[in-house]
Amino acid sequence: MSISTRAEATKKAEALKSRLQGQGWKIRVWENIGWHYSIENTHCNLTVSEFIGKFGVSLSDERGYPGDPAFWHDSDDYRDDPNEAIRVKLQHCREFVDNMDVIVTEASRAFHG
Repeated sequence: MSISTRAEATKKAEALKSRLQGQGWKIRVWENIGWHYSIENTHCNLTVSEFIGKFGVSLSDERGYPGDPAFWHDSDDYRDDPNEAIRVKLQHCREFVDNMDVIVTEASRAFHG
């Protein structure tokens, strides 16, 4: 199910943006063997899989443009509701960061005695 025009991608992006909680969301539309769209907010990039009709989220240490490193971009996290996809992704990221904090703290204690 590909998007054939910029106008169609923009319309879908605007509809998705209107469903999102929070502020600062921006639409991004681009062409690459068909038209695509995403909704971005600082380091959060929300996309919809046109193939499965679900929403996925990636987080990046840079703005969410193609080619930038994206973290926690796992297809198992796709959800029917875009806000739920964001909540789930943030929860998974927080769990990872909390675990890394424990690891770094323990390693530092061992190193410094």
